[in-house]
Amino acid sequence: MKENLIAKILFIIGTAIMVIGFITGLAVGNMSYDYDFGIGGGMVWSIFFTYFFAGIISGMLFIGLSEIIRLLHSMNNEIGYKTPMPEKAPADSSQNQPPDKWGVSQTDKEKIYDLYQNERILEIIPSNIEGYCLVKMADDSGKQFVRIVDIGGFGATETNETAIKQRVIAWYNEKGN
Repeated sequence: MKENLIAKILFIIGTAIMVIGFITGLAVGNMSYDYDFGIGGGMVWSIFFTYFFAGIISGMLFIGLSEIIRLLHSMNNEIGYKTPMPEKAPADSSQNQPPDKWGVSQTDKEKIYDLYQNERILEIIPSNIEGYCLVKMADDSGKQFVRIVDIGGFGATETNETAIKQRVIAWYNEKGN
């Protein structure tokens, strides 16, 4: 997955702010003078900790923002943009044609394997409805069966919508498998 440049820049800025806060705290804390006598007074810890904690808090805000952007970027890459399914399916035969540019990604396959971790999966086929796939499985006796799985959300779930099941199974049977 491609790194998000903005998240990386914000992380570097946050780290730099924390380091600069530490160095500034050391420098300013050591530069304290006794104004009455003009002699160096040593390290003033309250000044050091003021600059140090200001740098830590400011830096952590930038790092937190970079983490939010990184997570949103990875979620966007994982889910992708899905077009909403129309309310009523068109009556022509084009409804049984698979969408042009959609397939089951590796992360979606992992979701399906997690969903059916105790089952034997033979094949995962992207269906004619984007966001749904047909999972071909076999039981212990070798009998094959299929499940219709919705991979449009954060996880894979077996769909209970009869209309979608019928459309996908009709498409699969028409396809000749």
